[in-house]
Amino acid sequence: MSIYTKKGDHGQSSIADGNQLGKDELVFMVLGDLDELQAWMGKLRDDTIQEEYHPWIIAVQKQLLAIGGYLATGSKTSDIPVATTINDLERFIDKIQSELPPLRNFILYGGHPLVSNSQLARAVCRRLERQLVSYDKSGVLDPVILIYINRLSDALFCLSRAYSYNLNTKEIKWLP
Repeated sequence: MSIYTKKGDHGQSSIADGNQLGKDELVFMVLGDLDELQAWMGKLRDDTIQEEYHPWIIAVQKQLLAIGGYLATGSKTSDIPVATTINDLERFIDKIQSELPPLRNFILYGGHPLVSNSQLARAVCRRLERQLVSYDKSGVLDPVILIYINRLSDALFCLSRAYSYNLNTKEIKWLP
């Protein structure tokens, strides 16, 4: 199979229904943000210091791929997030927060590449969430997906704090 088809050379592409759409259509913006978030999750998984989070990262990557497939085809797979997936994310967040000092101020991001990478993933996740809200103006999106992406950005923030804590990286408080 050739990696290039030449079908997109003039700014058009299609999803599963075969209709040609401009590559600037919102569905492709959403799929692009999903792709970018996937790449950042892979970057987090490349880390060899904090491998305990790798199974969680892989599960998220599978769910993101399932969301992308659903948006492109309208078909749901077993990896698509459901209510229990959201509960799992909330338990993940609660577990991490229970192990960290309470957050009483905004913090400046950074301190270690792993902390920064998880914050970059979180920022892309927030952008994806905004794009999904725009995409769902017609109400076609399974509401669980939007909730999942919202919780995922919270989980990524908590993950960055866990990385910071586990690596003894000082969180710099923002004090206006």
